[in-house]
Amino acid sequence: MTNGLSERMQHRLVATADSINRQWKEIVELVEECPPELYDITCKALSQSAHIGFDSLKRRVSAVIHARSLGYSCEEIIAAGQEKTMSDYLKSKKQEKYGQTVRMQFEVPGFLRELIQQDFERIKRVLGVATSEDLFDFLHSMFENMTDEEIRQMSEGREV
Repeated sequence: MTNGLSERMQHRLVATADSINRQWKEIVELVEECPPELYDITCKALSQSAHIGFDSLKRRVSAVIHARSLGYSCEEIIAAGQEKTMSDYLKSKKQEKYGQTVRMQFEVPGFLRELIQQDFERIKRVLGVATSEDLFDFLHSMFENMTDEEIRQMSEGREV
């Protein structure tokens, strides 16, 4: 035994890793062979036959397409691996969305949601703020130059 794992478990880990790497290789090669107009149909068929979530598979395919668009060969994408390829793709998507309008979602109790909406409406009314972007610009301006200590002082006497 090495690292506390039995020889059987070590063998299983190696076999599983090989299977995962083969799966990534197959996805990369599938994207290379598939005409772009058939990506969605191919993803749907594969997700159904392999019992893999369509969205998850579509992200993998999109990551491979992105890497290919940057000039990486299939061999380079396979060698880089799924984690690196997906990470680079998700970083690029985040950068694309930086200047775009995005939806922010928070999970809060219903009563607090109602209070926050009332506060937002009050700020909009008092300041003549028309859009959510203007509202959040205002809120950000309230905090951007405050020190951590000033923010802590604002919370004194409140349960946070």
